[in-house]
Amino acid sequence: MEKDKILPGERVAAIAHMDAEKVVFYGYGVYEGDFISPFSVDVTDSPEKPDTNPRIRLDNGKIVWGIECWWLKEEDFRSVTPPDRIEIADIDTDRQKRNSLLQENN
Repeated sequence: MEKDKILPGERVAAIAHMDAEKVVFYGYGVYEGDFISPFSVDVTDSPEKPDTNPRIRLDNGKIVWGIECWWLKEEDFRSVTPPDRIEIADIDTDRQKRNSLLQENN
């Protein structure tokens, strides 16, 4: 097993984005494994290898996909992130913003 490999069932932190002053954070949750996401696009043309993505179930019950965030083991995040730098974000609000921007540009 790889040293830093995250296995299904392990606790993780999901990060929307960060800069020098803050970490915009979706929350803690559990990595459930790789699944076909609602954002999947079949670029392989191969039915044997569907496009999968890491699925994270946050403690609040919401799902965040790996394509939507940076994620790492919860213990690693807690060890390097000062609590006063964390700003909580909501994945549903961010999805709505992203969809609005996409609609404006089409």
